[in-house]
This record gives sequence, structure tokens and C-alpha cells, in this order.
Amino acid sequence: MGRLASGFAAGVVATVWKTTAAIAGRRQGLTALPAPFPLALVRRLLGGRAPRTVEYPAAAVAHLGYGGTMGALFAALSPRGDGGTARATARGAAWGALLWLVQQLVFFPVVGWGRFGRDLSRAAAAETLFHHLVYGAVLGAVTPAGRGGR
Repeated sequence: MGRLASGFAAGVVATVWKTTAAIAGRRQGLTALPAPFPLALVRRLLGGRAPRTVEYPAAAVAHLGYGGTMGALFAALSPRGDGGTARATARGAAWGALLWLVQQLVFFPVVGWGRFGRDLSRAAAAETLFHHLVYGAVLGAVTPAGRGGR
């Protein structure tokens, strides 16, 4: 498997871990978000008029596609074999933090939540930072390019 393909696959795996953490928090009532972010974005882009049977699959495909694409980009930008899994995991967490910053500055305002969730609560920014750190750490740990692989 090539570097981009393995990065994409690692990004999808990391997205599943991130989403699992978000779902677990939501089920425990530990969320400051009115809806899962991918769903809120799809609703905004579709004008809030699509049925759930369209919204939910579209949100899942968009979320996994974005996570995979960012994983491929991470793999393309990662140096090869510079210190093993611990260093790659830390680099992945930094990548996750960068993606979180983009989400907060660009995409949160798009869905009407304001920069850093100011229209919700400060907890929204912290919650999504945690999710992105999970994504990045998993991505770094499982991306072969970042650990000295192809």
C-alpha cells in the first residue's frame, strides 16, 4: 500500500476512534455541542431541509472522507522513520491540534457556533480539542510513514 493510501486508511481508523470518544461522551451527557459537528455541518450545507435518511449517511461519509484525506496529507508531510511510534504519536497529536484550530476558526462559524464555540460555551472548544487530540494521536501511532514504514 502506498504512502497516501496507508495515510488515508490510518485517517479513517483515527476518525473511528475520535467518533467513538465523541459518542461515548454524548451518551454520558458530557457534551457542550447541540449536535455532532459533522451532522451540524451537513445540515447547514443542505439547508436543514434534508431528511434524516440523507443527513446521517452524508455526515458519516463526509466525516470519514475528511478524516481519511487529512490522514493522507499527514502521511505525505511526515518524515520517514525519525524516532518511532512515540514521536509519530506526538506529531500526530500536533496535527490533530492544528486541524482543531482550523475547525474552530473556519467551520464552527459556518455552522453558527462562533469561533471557539463562543455562541455555545467554552466547553465546546475544549471538548472538540480532546476529540482532535485523540484523532491525531491515533493517526500518528498507526500511520506507517510516520514510523519509518513506506
